[in-house]
Amino acid sequence: RQLLDRLSSQYDYVVLDMPRSDLGLVDSIEPVAAVCLVLNQELPTVRRASQIASLLRQRYGKDRVGAVVSRYDARADIGQDDIERVGGLPVWAVLPSDYRRAVAAANVGRPIVAEPNSRLASAIQDLSRKLAGMAPDEVKEPAKAKRRAGGIL
Repeated sequence: RQLLDRLSSQYDYVVLDMPRSDLGLVDSIEPVAAVCLVLNQELPTVRRASQIASLLRQRYGKDRVGAVVSRYDARADIGQDDIERVGGLPVWAVLPSDYRRAVAAANVGRPIVAEPNSRLASAIQDLSRKLAGMAPDEVKEPAKAKRRAGGIL
């Protein structure tokens, strides 16, 4: 909790990637503005996300909890509507499957969002804007009082 308080005093946005296996961390993330459950289109993953979502909605309210579907395939048996219905939470974003481009970006140390003409990069940027409370095409300049985040936790 102290780490979160310190980071949020220095940065406009703080992103935490937490393991779903340690639900004890739920108490320490109380000040968060949004909780995204990242899942894919496999039934066991959707079911587990549903269980975790129930706990998180009780704790933080339904407006602060949503799903992000990673490696999304429109032809898969489980679609976005199924995830929303079974999981009981809105899908805030679908990140299309683009393994080749994601691995290539990682191998050269270049953020995927810097890739031109990438549907995956566009989807990540759209999700970032949504989480920041910005309009889809809005670009926000970093605040002068706080430093820009140099990485993601």
